[in-house]
Amino acid sequence: MSPAKPATFDSCQQWLKDIREQSERVSVMLVGNKTDLRGMREVQQETAKMFADENQLAFIETSALDSSNVEKAFTQLLTKIYRAGTAHIRNTEGAGVTLSAQTSAEPAKKKGCCRSG
Repeated sequence: MSPAKPATFDSCQQWLKDIREQSERVSVMLVGNKTDLRGMREVQQETAKMFADENQLAFIETSALDSSNVEKAFTQLLTKIYRAGTAHIRNTEGAGVTLSAQTSAEPAKKKGCCRSG
């Protein structure tokens, strides 16, 4: 979302709803981009941060123009994804299928691929 364009922030609630309808287990980060447009800011950082906190989202502000926090945003999101994945693996350890060998009383009949006739 752009802090200089309130409509992008206003759309975040619907975008988040759309994302969560597709998957409950997805890592989402709210990124406020274009922070280099300081004089044009209409969405305050505190407002965006509060929205992120209320919706359990990571939050960061960046500027693609001057590259501030861009790499940090990716690093934070990838770390969040990694931690969620390893937590899921730990929660499913021990869960599995137990296989047992069963012997049949009758030996299996051999089947051939050709018939003599």
